[in-house]
Amino acid sequence: MALRWFEGLTPNKSPDHVKTILKRLEADVFPYIGRMPMGEITAPLLITIVHAEWWSAAAI
Repeated sequence: MALRWFEGLTPNKSPDHVKTILKRLEADVFPYIGRMPMGEITAPLLITIVHAEWWSAAAI
């Protein structure tokens, strides 16, 4: 489902941008949400994931 959502966002983006975002989703988001049912994936959960990844990147 996430990949279908992502594909809807990519038509107007450069191939390099699309590749970068997909790599980040695969590395940073998909491992957390895995095969969770869509009903369990909430905005607060995604915000938590993004913040955790941002803070870990900032610490490098």
